[in-house]
Amino acid sequence: MTAFKEIELKLKAAGAAWEPEAAYFSAHPQFALTFEQSLDFEASYYDTKDGNLGQKGITFRVRREGERWIATVKNPGTSAHGLHTRNEWSVEVQGSTPDLHCFSEMDIGPSLVESVGAEELRLLFKTRFERLTMLLESKEGNIIELAVDRGEIIAGDRREPIQEIELELKKGKPVAVIALGAELAACYPLLPERKTKFARGLALAGLKKPVKPVKEKTESADASEGKGSQDPGAALSAGFAAVFSALEAYINQTDDEGKLLYLYQKIKNIQGQVAVIETETGEESGYMAEAKAMWRQLEAEITYLLIPGLAANKREQIIQNFSGGQYTSFMLGFWAWIIRWRQEAEAGAAL
Repeated sequence: MTAFKEIELKLKAAGAAWEPEAAYFSAHPQFALTFEQSLDFEASYYDTKDGNLGQKGITFRVRREGERWIATVKNPGTSAHGLHTRNEWSVEVQGSTPDLHCFSEMDIGPSLVESVGAEELRLLFKTRFERLTMLLESKEGNIIELAVDRGEIIAGDRREPIQEIELELKKGKPVAVIALGAELAACYPLLPERKTKFARGLALAGLKKPVKPVKEKTESADASEGKGSQDPGAALSAGFAAVFSALEAYINQTDDEGKLLYLYQKIKNIQGQVAVIETETGEESGYMAEAKAMWRQLEAEITYLLIPGLAANKREQIIQNFSGGQYTSFMLGFWAWIIRWRQEAEAGAAL
């Protein structure tokens, strides 16, 4: 049996007031709700004492999903257009005992068993959460699984809350996932979540991070910085990852001026790339004009924060704009627009 390819966008709550419910989609103009389910999940993550699986970037968990037990392994995967893509192998098992031999009939089975050898698997950490799952189908034929997770990560006596949304593409175009994320972020205070539950659990447990995901070849370091790329759309799409990374770093440490300057640099890079896109598309008004105005607003807010002696209430308001997810919907929406523009341009060139 081969792997299932997981393509998803993760968002996290930027505040307490967020309740995406099925009723939101009952009269949605673009999506039809085809399935709804709420289950309690409890997952245990395992590795050897020396981290044999983690050294190869492999995640192994055994999860109770309602009344069923599911063993799953995932590889590091790739990153493209803001979506994380990983291979995933899952099999139903009889209970919570970790045993990699349950994957013996799958293509990854032999390498898993070889990686662990005779070493004992030990518990790294656990997660417990309630998941509301909705399956959505768009008029264009895209099928997206929306999962709302609320619960906690548990590592010894340490706890960390889980309040996140996962949008997983089941069928169709990945850009549909980003567009739906932008729509939800317009209704609820959300921020992009770059870390998986596994990565967060390792950090909470004080364990070594796994191997970093392998980047897609087309997203070189130059492209992500907007330098040397022959495809301005690809450079801009890749540049968003740098913006979200810099934004997360600043939100986590708002007293670090270096992180603020780094965020400013990434936003300036995006603005430069937008100018190239504007030349390519010929759009000088409409949506592109609105987008340019929003990027200028972002730049202005950072500039205010760099002013010595800025009034405390003004500083707090600007930081709240960032940490409260005010710009998430715009950035994801603009990202989706860029990807669609690239797809239309490629389709036109093929004619």
